Amino acid sequence: MRDNDVDKNIKRAANILLEQYERTGDEDNIVNNKEKVLGKYGRVFSQANISRLQIKEFEEFLTFKENKHWRSLQRQKNWLRKHSEEEIKDKLSLLLDESQDIVKRIDNFFEIKGMKKAITTPILLVAYPNSYGVWNEISEWGLKTLGLWLITYENKSREKLSEGAVYRYVKDVLVRLSNEMNVDLWTLDAILWYYHKHNKDKISLSLQEMKEYLLEDLSNIFTPEFEFKSQSGKWGGTGVVPVDLGARKDYFLLSTKEITQDLIEPEEISNDGYFDWVTQERMRDGESPMVQALKENNPEKHRVLLFAREKSGSNFPFTYYGPLEFVNEHKDIENSRRFVFRLQSWDLISKSNFTLGNPQIGDSKPRPNTKLIKEAPEFNLQNNYGVNNQNRIAKISANYNDEKNKKLGDCGEELVLEYEKEKLKEHPELLSKISHISKENDNAGYDILSFTENGEEMLIEVKTTRGGKNTPFFLSSNEFKTAMNNVGKYYIYRVYEYNPYSYSKFYVLSGKLDEYNHEPYTWIFSPNKT
Repeated sequence: MRDNDVDKNIKRAANILLEQYERTGDEDNIVNNKEKVLGKYGRVFSQANISRLQIKEFEEFLTFKENKHWRSLQRQKNWLRKHSEEEIKDKLSLLLDESQDIVKRIDNFFEIKGMKKAITTPILLVAYPNSYGVWNEISEWGLKTLGLWLITYENKSREKLSEGAVYRYVKDVLVRLSNEMNVDLWTLDAILWYYHKHNKDKISLSLQEMKEYLLEDLSNIFTPEFEFKSQSGKWGGTGVVPVDLGARKDYFLLSTKEITQDLIEPEEISNDGYFDWVTQERMRDGESPMVQALKENNPEKHRVLLFAREKSGSNFPFTYYGPLEFVNEHKDIENSRRFVFRLQSWDLISKSNFTLGNPQIGDSKPRPNTKLIKEAPEFNLQNNYGVNNQNRIAKISANYNDEKNKKLGDCGEELVLEYEKEKLKEHPELLSKISHISKENDNAGYDILSFTENGEEMLIEVKTTRGGKNTPFFLSSNEFKTAMNNVGKYYIYRVYEYNPYSYSKFYVLSGKLDEYNHEPYTWIFSPNKT
């Protein structure tokens, strides 16, 4: 971004923020508290006082109740007790030493666990109120929304710069913006708070896909008026969190990949961009407003946003995968409900190398004692979408970058391959012709070439899940066409309850799949009992 572009955007941003402040005024008494905070803690964090600083004074700053717009401070005081008083004073002394480079000062202070941008920069502000602005989730969102978030620090080598290097830029922009508005940096911080508070409908639109967010960060961004409590309260860690954004209400779907007592089975993103989510028990009955919102697909009123992580705990971040589109519901689990969503940004996400926290499959071959148990399918295929629902079905991605899902598929194929070899062991002339087609050609439309005991060809497509018998599966347009062009010899082997250590089950589907009277991008199948 060129300097003249920055100047232009700063003038525009200044006008927007001043207009906002004229409408709201100091409704939360943030500006009015300035002298009280600066008067007390400007002395505490002065360079001359650091050698005499008592840790209790630091803790009091973190719990200072008048700081309504700095709620995150009070949540970090316990981290101080993990460091010696001497270490804290040394790092504070360097942080407040203006003869040193700001990048070095910030990065050094961040070595104290818990002392991140939302605490470090308020300390600088109270110590030097005319030189340093506050960098936290709210001010960062404001700068991004106002077109002032300089991306030149993402240099040509795409190396991630340190927090100190980023703050050097943030500090400069905040100072220039406060000068343009003719307000001090404390007041600018308050105005950015009010801008955030009264423009909540824009906030979720600024989330970056594939970026990691701690629950505490999400709480600070979207509900700063509430105190964050780890593993309790509004942001408890799993399930659905409704966020009122004024003109719209968004629903944050928080998925943790660990198997817990709240989850029937691990939640997964399939390698064609679908997310299979099992509701918690408390949502099982009726069509509550929340359930209706999850299924409605009305982004003007609300959106469903997916955040997923591998482990629970406040220190494990969620990765943001973007908005979801409701596809289907399967009421096949006792005391729960299964929703199938599609990731709207899957085509973009699938082109980047990412991993989703699916449980590890390990090697692409099952253990030697793993066997398949065949069960009869007591159901028929059913078109769960009806006619002309083409816009609800996502185009399958040919780029299978989710290696963990691919390993699961490979394991299922290996099981079926061994099953077919065992079946034909009395027919060596056929046994020698069995071929693992998908190893050679991903576009064949099926995985394994085998034969009936009468010598008739079998084109076998393998679909594998750790879920139960009624777990739906997806069929690509290529697979569907191959099936329709080979009626009578195309077979779907559905491997379910996959277990790499003991036994897995499967059933076989064959025959016509032409209940669908429109050209699909991707088919979803659900085996419902007759």
